Amino acid sequence: MQTIFSAFLRIGILFVLLSCTTMPHAVVPTTTHIQVTAKPIEIKNSLFPEMHLQCIQYTVPFKIVQYLLDPQKMQICFTAEEPNKSGTGPVYLILYDLSKNEIMWTRKAYVKDFTFTDDKLVIEGFKSSWKSFGLDRMTGDVCWERDISWYYPMESDIAFSGLLTAIDLNTGQDLWYRKIKNEFGWIERDEIGDDLLAAVDGLHKFNFKTGKGWSKEMQTGKSDRAKAAGMNTFTFLLGGVYVAPDKITGLCSNIFRKGNRIYFSAMDDLYCIDYDTGNEIWHTQLPEKKTGETFIFSTADKLVFINKGSSYRNGISQKYGLPYLAIFDTTSGQKLAWAEIDVESPIQDIIENKTEGFYLLSGESILFYDYRGELKCKSVTDNGPDNEFETNIKFTKNQSYYTTMDSDKNQYQSIYNLKKDPDEITIRTTRKLSFIDEQCSSVRSIPVSEVKQLFAVTNEYYLLNNDPAYIPGSKNTVDYTLSIISHEGKSFGEYVLPAFARNTIKVLSADTTKFSLFYLIDFKSFAICPLSDFNAK
Repeated sequence: MQTIFSAFLRIGILFVLLSCTTMPHAVVPTTTHIQVTAKPIEIKNSLFPEMHLQCIQYTVPFKIVQYLLDPQKMQICFTAEEPNKSGTGPVYLILYDLSKNEIMWTRKAYVKDFTFTDDKLVIEGFKSSWKSFGLDRMTGDVCWERDISWYYPMESDIAFSGLLTAIDLNTGQDLWYRKIKNEFGWIERDEIGDDLLAAVDGLHKFNFKTGKGWSKEMQTGKSDRAKAAGMNTFTFLLGGVYVAPDKITGLCSNIFRKGNRIYFSAMDDLYCIDYDTGNEIWHTQLPEKKTGETFIFSTADKLVFINKGSSYRNGISQKYGLPYLAIFDTTSGQKLAWAEIDVESPIQDIIENKTEGFYLLSGESILFYDYRGELKCKSVTDNGPDNEFETNIKFTKNQSYYTTMDSDKNQYQSIYNLKKDPDEITIRTTRKLSFIDEQCSSVRSIPVSEVKQLFAVTNEYYLLNNDPAYIPGSKNTVDYTLSIISHEGKSFGEYVLPAFARNTIKVLSADTTKFSLFYLIDFKSFAICPLSDFNAK
């Protein structure tokens, strides 16, 4: 009997040891040979046969789940899973050098998300209770591991976890801890040298290395208990489940800093705060229950305050309050002007013209105001049937990337033209790309098909059309066309891309002169197309 017991004990111990080796707490080398094949492909121009894009197609043996690009180092990290997997198991983690066309290393791990630091790849575990890892980017070796779930990766290679623990992503070590109120979520963050300004139920300043700074609590949201109260009364009688009240968030502005002063609005108050101390320099009352999501900027000694007329209910955008603009003296907070903005839908975009005034764009209107708060012109244009959806496009400072946000109704889209001192803006509606001057009049328009995504490279606009291109004999029954149009409206033709490219196309910029187009071809392959040669044609 003892012998049998000992045998079972040994089997149990062996089972535990084997289980430990396959626990989802590890990043392990892969035993499967993985090869990424690279071959040249050519994308022909349907309008100009002499023009074409020379690309490289990279093919992976498994399905690509996630990918992360580093355009400066020309590396791509992606996760891939074998066929017939559930999507919750371990995946292959592959780091690929696009300049050398070779795999740097492969691993197998449970991956929820990952991010690059300068010399690390940081993996967040698939569940918050599973470990996260820091991997050496050159070798794939594990440098650190921890039972953490991180969020808000910063440019300074720091992330936050829990209530507010700062983690050095290069070492995996805690740097500091601060407890702050976080009922209505992070609104915005701004890195200034060694400091972080964060709007989280107020304003907070942190030193990245020490966590020291100041906090000023403010009301940036509220709970709407009316609907929940009625439902809870009903469910109480029937023995149901408690319903939490709706959260109204976004009742604040962007963080605007000018010199040593920070300007920030929360609910019905506008504050001017000393950057170094967090002390209040002045604050002024705003229209009660009319102020929601706002945008602040300045010109000379004037602070321009735009209340968009919107907020968020449980994370979903909604109309809220009254769209209005106000102008304040930056030194004293004295109100210099106030005007209601006559629009049917909330303000979607605010664009400054640094000398004359600013544009406001809603779902149906273009308005231009001077810096005294006077309306100079307004234009209302039909943007097509209600069932034609739009994409809201925002440029980063280098105008190389874009982000998108779906809308449930038509709205104008806007970007600056690519001049250093723009004197006009570009409005993209459903059916055309229009250049608008300061009289709200169309200078010129470029008729295009419905454009879902828009981005810029050097002096050309590149537009990914939403028009299907039916190619006889093609495996993809519906492809999409990439239309390339210059700022002046000159067409560089159309290139047929697979349907996968629609939401994956990006522009990579290693420096200010070298640009490449990236897009997914299908589940297992992607393309890199250098645009330098094309631009020179």
